[in-house]
Amino acid sequence: MLTREQNIFLAKKTFVELVYNTAYIEGCNVTFPQTQTIIDGAVVNGVAVDDIQTVLNYEDRSSGRAGA
Repeated sequence: MLTREQNIFLAKKTFVELVYNTAYIEGCNVTFPQTQTIIDGAVVNGVAVDDIQTVLNYEDRSSGRAGA
């Protein structure tokens, strides 16, 4: 059985994977670490603004915050 902390870690990792894979399918040119950084709210150099916005949009949709 996983601890609460392990469950939270796995949920966050899986969430980033979902956003990354969805953005990749849509043609965004971001790496997994860049996706993590964008979701964490930090600045990522060398990534197109449109790609950053796409990742943020998928993050909002996947977390249920879209339209809130």
